[in-house]
Amino acid sequence: MKGANFWAVIFGLTLFMLGIDSSFSTLEATSTVIHDTKIGMKTPRKLVALILCICGVIFSLVYCFNWGFTMFDVVDHYLNVYLMLLMGVLECLAVGWIYEAEDIIKKVNKATVVSLFVGYWVTLFVAGIMTFTLIPDKFYYGMLAYWVTQIVTIIVSWRLSGLSYKEWHFTVAMYGVRKLSRTMTQLTRAKGAPRQRWEDVFDLWWGVSIKFISPFMLWFLLTFSIGLDLKNNYGGYHVFWQCLGLVFPIMGMLIFIVAAFVCTEKDPN
Repeated sequence: MKGANFWAVIFGLTLFMLGIDSSFSTLEATSTVIHDTKIGMKTPRKLVALILCICGVIFSLVYCFNWGFTMFDVVDHYLNVYLMLLMGVLECLAVGWIYEAEDIIKKVNKATVVSLFVGYWVTLFVAGIMTFTLIPDKFYYGMLAYWVTQIVTIIVSWRLSGLSYKEWHFTVAMYGVRKLSRTMTQLTRAKGAPRQRWEDVFDLWWGVSIKFISPFMLWFLLTFSIGLDLKNNYGGYHVFWQCLGLVFPIMGMLIFIVAAFVCTEKDPN
């Protein structure tokens, strides 16, 4: 290719700019969270950014050794597959099942909410593990069996509620996500303007996706990935590298769990 040196420089600059762009997003997200704390509010934003950059440089030095790419590969895999998928499941749990649950239990009865919650999450947890432990080559059987149990769960929860199916759907099945969906759609129209037809469609699609479809897909993807890594070490690397890679998602989960129980102060805003 003519002008090889020119294109090599352009390619190098492109990778460099992509790295800078990724650093911006990571740095801003982290500094925003720090700035929301009591100590962070008293600390200049530029100083927080400087400290984060220095920490990033120091911790990134480990990737500069001859084994750096191996470490980068396993850390990238276990973080982006294990932790990201698990965090996605937990976010769906928080938004779709924990948020507004107490209010709904007071409005209807506890049995209908608990039966739906237990029937969905316990079955999902067991089905995901059993599918990729016992029948990994025929995982679609496990997925089908799971949704059959969900039909039974829905019927049981509905009958326990004593409501019509329409009332149960809006009150119990879509609690949490329906309120959040309507909050989002309100941003698209002027204050006092009537609801549009597409908003009801969006409420249904978004609510079902966040509450039922997304956790199912994310959990099955996670168990499938774990099953593959248990069968064959990721990348063919030594067990040491597999354990080292697992340390990072475990640390992330521990931080999440500790924060969930320690950070109990309500947002003043």
